[in-house]
Formats: sequence, C-alpha cells, structure tokens
Amino acid sequence: MNVAFDVFKSIYSNIIAYIPALLSGVGILLVGLIIAPIANKLTIALLKLFEITRIYSLAGIKNTQSLSIWRKLIGEIIRWAVLLAFLIPALEVWGFSRIVTIVNNLLFYLPNVLIAMVISLIGYLLSSVTYKFLLQSVSTFEKKIAQTFALSGKYAVVMFATLASLNQLGVAQDLIRILFTGIVFTLTLALGIAFGLGGQKTAGEILESVKKKIKK
Repeated sequence: MNVAFDVFKSIYSNIIAYIPALLSGVGILLVGLIIAPIANKLTIALLKLFEITRIYSLAGIKNTQSLSIWRKLIGEIIRWAVLLAFLIPALEVWGFSRIVTIVNNLLFYLPNVLIAMVISLIGYLLSSVTYKFLLQSVSTFEKKIAQTFALSGKYAVVMFATLASLNQLGVAQDLIRILFTGIVFTLTLALGIAFGLGGQKTAGEILESVKKKIKK
C-alpha cells in the first residue's frame, strides 16, 4: 500500500513540477501563433510595395494573377519560419530535445525553399524575355520556324531554372548535374545545326546584298 502511495505521490509531484514548463511553452507557442500571421501579411505588403508588376510588364507578361500566387507562397514560407522559430524554444522548455533537432533542421531548410522559389520566379520572367527577344531576332524566318526557335529558348530557360531550383533544394544533385550537362550539350548541338542549316539562306542574302552595294 505504501509503495503504491509513494508511486502516486511521485507521479503527482512530477506533474505539478512540469506545469510551469508546460505553461511557459504554451505561452511561447501562442506568441508565435500571433506573430506568424502578422509576418505573413507584412511580407505580402512589402512585396506589393516593391511593385514587381512593373517587372512583369517589362517582361511582357500580362497575367499578373501568378504574381499574387508567388507573393502568397513567399508569405507562407515566412509564416512557417516564424512559427517554427517559436516552436523550437517551446519544445526545449517541454524537454523534447530530439524533436527540437528535427524542427531545427526543418527551419534551416526553409531558406533553401525560399531561394528556390526566387530562382523559379526569375526563370519564369527570363523565359518570357527570352521568347520575345528570340522571336524578334529571327523575325526574318518563317513564322512557324521563328516561333519554334523562340519557344525552344523559352523552355530551355524554364528547364535551367527548374534544375537550379531542384539543386538548391538538394534533390538528387548528382542526377541534376548530369541532366544539366546533357541539356546544355543538346541545346548547343541543336542551335549549331539550326544556324548551320537555317543560316545558309540568310548568309547568302547578306553576301548578295553586299555584292550589289559594292557594284553600285
């Protein structure tokens, strides 16, 4: 009887002693739950303040709805970063050291996600600029050929941005390097063949016009 009473007394004492730590951790987590949505809204407001829509218009992108999606995604990453930053000390107060290690690694991984998103956004913008530039550069070609050439350049930029984003996230880095090298080689070979075959006519026209000017 005394043994059972001592065990119950020990459990009760441990629970009473743990209550301050439990309340402290809950308090820290509540502060994080309050600040995280504020950080989310503040991030979205700051991104709007930078007026990235001007960059969209310069890149020739008329659909600005995707811009709001990017802003929301970045805001969500900031919100989770703040929440995890407050969750870590709360877990430490509660004594969950192993979970702290996992959450800490997750927190340090979030900047990679943010950088990968920025790389994807820049790639999206550059792909549109590349398409316009290439389409104007080969405007003397047939319409279908010019569009195919411009689309190839656009998708090449998108592919490069995708591979760079995956590399930043640490997803199969060795495989991505091999794919990147293969794509660069393929594009170089394709462009060389395209200019070698398609540029013969253009080169002939240029030489012919030069000859006419010399005769004049």
